[in-house]
Amino acid sequence: MGNDKIKLFFGFMVIALIVAFVFRLPVEPFLEYDAKDVVLALSGVVIGTPLCLLLIILVTTLELFMVTFTGITGFVMNISSTLMFVCIAVYIHNIKPSRKFMILGVTIGSLISCFIMIFYNYVLIMNMGNTRIEASNLIFTYVLPFNVIKCLVNSIIIVLAYTPMLNALKRYNLIKEGITKENKNKIGDIIVIISVLFIIITPIILTFKSYL
Repeated sequence: MGNDKIKLFFGFMVIALIVAFVFRLPVEPFLEYDAKDVVLALSGVVIGTPLCLLLIILVTTLELFMVTFTGITGFVMNISSTLMFVCIAVYIHNIKPSRKFMILGVTIGSLISCFIMIFYNYVLIMNMGNTRIEASNLIFTYVLPFNVIKCLVNSIIIVLAYTPMLNALKRYNLIKEGITKENKNKIGDIIVIISVLFIIITPIILTFKSYL
C-alpha cells in the first residue's frame, strides 16, 4: 500500500468517524441514522474493496466505543448493514468505474441491504420477547421504511458527491487517472464477497430456525 493510499485510508477513517458523530438522527430506540456509509462508499472508489472492508470494520468498531454505546447487538446490526450496502456498491462500481456503475452499485446495495435487514431485525425483535405478529408489524411499520429512506438518502448523496470528490482528490494529487483500475485485487475481492455472503446468509438461517 503506497503512501497516498495510507493517507487516504486514515483520512477517510477520520472523516467517517466525524460524520458518524455529528450527523446522527435517532428514529426509534433500536433505529438510528448516521451518514458514515456515504464516506465509506466513496472511500472504496479510491482505496479498493478490500481496504474498504477493513475501513468498515475499524470505523464501526471505533463507533461502538466512541459514539453509539449500543452494545454488541447494535454493533452487529451496524456493521452488517454497512457491509452489505457499501461493499456491494463499491464492488459493482469497480467492475467498470464510472458514475453510471456507482448508481447501479448503490441501487443493488440498497435493495439487498433493505431486504436482509428485515431478517436481522426480525431475529432481534423476536429475541426481545415479541410475538411473530408483533415482530412483523414493527418491521413493516418502522424497520423497512427506515432502511429504505436511509439507503435512498445515502445513495443520492454518494452519487452527487462522486464526481466532485474525484476531481478534488485529483486536484490535490492524492489520486491519479485510472486509480480504480489499480484497486482490482482478486484475492481481496473474494474475501469481501465471502464476508458479505456470510452477513447475508446468517440472518436468513436464524429466521428460518425460529420457525422450526
